[in-house]
Amino acid sequence: MMAVSCLPSVEILESCQKHGVHYYQIKVRDDAKDWIVERRYSDFVALDNQLSISGGLERQALPEKGVFGIRHMLNWHDFNQKRLDSLQDYLQHLLSQTKALSHHPPLATFLQPERSKRLNDPIHAKQALIIDAITGMDDLSNSTRELLCSVVSTSLGVAKDERHAFQSQAIAMVGQALATFETRMKEDIKKSRTRLAETVKQQHEKEAATAHAEKGVFGKATALASAKDALEKARNARVLGKKAWSEAEAAKKKCEADLERYEKLRIKLRNFENCGKKAGRLPSEEQFSSQHHGEEHSRSSMVQLGKEIGIDSAVLAAVQVVLNKAPSERTSFDALALKQWETEFAAALADVEKILADAEPKRAEHRSLVEKSQQTCDELEVQFKECSDAFSAAQTEHKNAQAATASAKSMLATAERIMLQAKQAQQVQTLRLADFQKGVLTAFQELGGSFDVPAAGLNSQPAPSEAPSNAEVSG
Repeated sequence: MMAVSCLPSVEILESCQKHGVHYYQIKVRDDAKDWIVERRYSDFVALDNQLSISGGLERQALPEKGVFGIRHMLNWHDFNQKRLDSLQDYLQHLLSQTKALSHHPPLATFLQPERSKRLNDPIHAKQALIIDAITGMDDLSNSTRELLCSVVSTSLGVAKDERHAFQSQAIAMVGQALATFETRMKEDIKKSRTRLAETVKQQHEKEAATAHAEKGVFGKATALASAKDALEKARNARVLGKKAWSEAEAAKKKCEADLERYEKLRIKLRNFENCGKKAGRLPSEEQFSSQHHGEEHSRSSMVQLGKEIGIDSAVLAAVQVVLNKAPSERTSFDALALKQWETEFAAALADVEKILADAEPKRAEHRSLVEKSQQTCDELEVQFKECSDAFSAAQTEHKNAQAATASAKSMLATAERIMLQAKQAQQVQTLRLADFQKGVLTAFQELGGSFDVPAAGLNSQPAPSEAPSNAEVSG
């Protein structure tokens, strides 16, 4: 029975820091065996360069290095996890095109377990630290970076007294590149400080604008409350004004109705009086009957009129008895009763005349009061309309002030976010410079590196004015 050969596979388990260098732990499986190797990002770059020369495998693009390692150190937007996933895809894509690692020596060498033993070598760790720094120098060309990295690997580990002239010159070029990179990092920190100062100033300006906007909202809210109170008072005044006008109109109508009733009564009394004046006295039963067409109607009319003008009921009763007698049969008491009726009739007529005469000023007063009430209602209506318009305008101004405050707060939040990012960037750059000085520059000097300027630098880079001071190295 034939043994089934397993295809090689890899899995990046995690990332870790060793001696200040970032490594990826890679689990490799080949020929039913498993082992773990640890590789730097620069090792992936070197593998990619070797595969581009040897050919035979299609390569995916490696993930970006990141600017000065800031995204890597802060892990902005899950930068580290995304890079790990991209490197996993890179290796998986390579392995999907081969059945055996031995078919592609650069890939096999990259995944060999023996290489991991070098990680515990202090010299190799220091070299790896310097190589990683050189790999991140974007201002150098790819060929220059590759040459400097090879110098670190082949020459910097050689004892200082055993180096030949070319090695010393090449190492000095590495020192020049490191010193130039340090200067660049310091300049970037200065720019970051300037940018941070600008963002802090902008934040203070936005805070002042927000405070001013909030003060404006408070003022508009106060004005809105005042306008609402004025509108409520105007509404209540309008209601009271309409009520006063309605009461004045009702009083005028009642006065008019009373005067109309007294006017009709006066007409009746005058008509009755005129009948009596033609006879030289108040009309007798016969005379009054001839005016009103019927004896019974005459008697009832006299009694009804007596009730209307308020003649005493006893007098009315006596008059009714007298009127039932013939004039020739009436006694002196009967004549006295008729006389009393005539006296009270005359007094009632005088009272009605006086009431009507006195009522004219009162009628004019009621009419004037109605007119004034109507005028007041009109004025209150105008005032209510003005207050309503003022309240609507206050509402609009308050909403605008709230919108302005919301906008100011949004701009303040943006300014705070930008300021925080600038502050974090400066802190990262400062920490990175300190790590560079303590780690890379210290490792370079401990390996016998020199910052002396060579006769002709690679890429014609300007020589640093002097080697980093102890203070700069210590950060």
